[in-house]
Amino acid sequence: NVASRGNARLAGFLTGMLSTVRIALLFMALYVWPAAAVNETTSAPAALAFNGIFLGVFARTARFGWILALGAGLAVWFLLVAAWWVWAPRDLSTSLALGVAGFSVGMAMTRGIGSVEALPASPGTRGFALLARAVFGGAVIAATVLVYYLGGPFAGGLAAAFPATAAATLAIVAWTCGGAPAAAMVRHIIIANFLTITPYLLVVRATYDTVGVAAGTLLGLVLSAFIAWILYSVSRRCQRRAS
Repeated sequence: NVASRGNARLAGFLTGMLSTVRIALLFMALYVWPAAAVNETTSAPAALAFNGIFLGVFARTARFGWILALGAGLAVWFLLVAAWWVWAPRDLSTSLALGVAGFSVGMAMTRGIGSVEALPASPGTRGFALLARAVFGGAVIAATVLVYYLGGPFAGGLAAAFPATAAATLAIVAWTCGGAPAAAMVRHIIIANFLTITPYLLVVRATYDTVGVAAGTLLGLVLSAFIAWILYSVSRRCQRRAS
């Protein structure tokens, strides 16, 4: 994986971009119906907000041990999601507003945390890392379908955006390289997670019922990749100017 090769910045952007929410929505569209995936995009931006807060909690508590930090961050995520599901209005505009707020909070929480351009080498972990992400991601996709049937599309959208890739990656990096290098990735994950996935969700919402699932997915992926490339290029340029 990229982190084990030493590029913390790129690892963070890829971790944020490669969320299981895309696969979960595609799975819902293909095996349930496209409208189910569209309906889940209503609440997914709110879950992205909670992802930013989860990552901020992890970064701030990583010095106490990565297991404690990961547990604290996930506990906060589940509490926020439960509260939002019970009390929140079921509309996209509120969900998007919360997404922006959560992104801002996550960025504020990670401000001042040291960033590293290179991670310590971690040989022999690539196979395990891929297996762990695959198992964790598959479990989230299966849980998304189950939650959809049990709690409806609003709950399904929250489950679809669960930070499975981020949690698995941070655990692996912290285990093999230490808590500080994992925390240094978090700010890049927050940026890529919200700013590439939110446009994808809006594309899915606009296209799955009109131009079709295949075309909508392809258009969303192209847009996400383009935004990720811009974000990474700007981040690299700012880093060079700062140094």
